[in-house]
Amino acid sequence: MLTLEQLQRRQSCLTASSVASVLGISKWGTGFDVYASKTKPLEVDEPSPAQLRGHIFEAAIIDFFERELRAVNPDLEFDLVFPSEQETPFTLEDWRGATPDCLLVLDDEVILIDAKTQRERRDWGDTNFNYKGLETGTRETTIPLDYDCQMRWSMPIVQDTMDKPCHRSLLVVFFTLTDTFEVFSVDRNACVEEQMVENCRNWWWKHIVAGVEPELDHSTSACAAVKERFPPRADGSPAGEMRSDDGAGKTMVEQLKAVKLQKKALEEEQKTLENRLKAYIGDADGIIGDGFKATWKPQKGRASIDMKRLKTDHPEIISTYTKQEDFYKVLRIR
Repeated sequence: MLTLEQLQRRQSCLTASSVASVLGISKWGTGFDVYASKTKPLEVDEPSPAQLRGHIFEAAIIDFFERELRAVNPDLEFDLVFPSEQETPFTLEDWRGATPDCLLVLDDEVILIDAKTQRERRDWGDTNFNYKGLETGTRETTIPLDYDCQMRWSMPIVQDTMDKPCHRSLLVVFFTLTDTFEVFSVDRNACVEEQMVENCRNWWWKHIVAGVEPELDHSTSACAAVKERFPPRADGSPAGEMRSDDGAGKTMVEQLKAVKLQKKALEEEQKTLENRLKAYIGDADGIIGDGFKATWKPQKGRASIDMKRLKTDHPEIISTYTKQEDFYKVLRIR
């Protein structure tokens, strides 16, 4: 795991794992999340079970890759360098950072190695790598956008730091459901790289250097920011006044009403399709077809406490274990 000093240095620059969020194409975060993580005081939390598992598996995945590589290429001379054991992140232009899992150092180049653990390979294409001679295929493959951005962001930074060409990176992935290891190659693309750096540089200078907060969005960080800035009064009493609308409020209310109607329609359509699919499955456990599977099987019902009876029979227990939450504000429109 990274040290506190390494985490502090990572906070001071834009690292690979945040690039997709800044570009607006990540499924895990948004630009507002990145802004909050760079401008708020650093909080070092205990790693989640998934983070801890990924860190432990990372070493094993790289070890497996090295064993396979040496077995297939016994005469190949190479070194493995682990940047986390050194001064990281690597930086370029002071604001571009990367913390690679591992570097494969050859005589004439350095190859970035990143280890990943995935449950299934739904978003992944076919491997385009051959251990023999470290051959990478010319055919395109598909990897999740978050990881693609990480690799493309890190390669020029690694090249600058190591003072050796870094033309490609390898994603070594362990798919737990199928118990398989696969390797995916990502080659440098100057046009993509240039556009990525330009967009991220503009974002960094505007929001981090100049301190202009990004627009609020759906992210956890944005929700927390609104809640923190406009808390309820300590006694829960209303402010006692209404703000006059300048036109912007009406627009947002109308948009929100429209979204709620769309959501209701989609939920109804979802239930309709689910009922039709259940009727199609019938008494079977499910159906399986070309590239898909759907099941409808019995599941044990959850156990719950009869609160009404408990309140009647043992009100003292309810009183002892009742916890009063803090006041919070509720948005209602009509």
